[in-house]
Amino acid sequence: MPQEITDLIFRPYILILRKKISYEIYFGLSRPDGTTITETDWDNFVNEEIVPCFPEGFTIVDSKGYWQDYSTNVTIAENSKIVIIYGGFSEEDIQKIIDLKNIYKEEFEQDSVMLVVSSSFVSF
Repeated sequence: MPQEITDLIFRPYILILRKKISYEIYFGLSRPDGTTITETDWDNFVNEEIVPCFPEGFTIVDSKGYWQDYSTNVTIAENSKIVIIYGGFSEEDIQKIIDLKNIYKEEFEQDSVMLVVSSSFVSF
């Protein structure tokens, strides 16, 4: 059996799980000047940058993030989008993720874009 496939038996069903890497990218929707990134801006970013890089699919979740501004010690709430991508761990995959983060940071004047990478087992 290939190493990337694990069979779990749940009688009377067999569930096939494939080992993947889960990339969660957290994109803030506020600019430093206090204006927000519009749904149109976000949709354009998705269609122009994310879809071409990951045409096999991804998930977008609306969220609200909280972070501390260390210069003022104030905790700030910010609307955000989480993009979840299941893929491989190749240098090419990782470079695509890094490029997306950098493009978003530059285009929307973001100080940071958070990335969480974890190992997952998925079934479709």
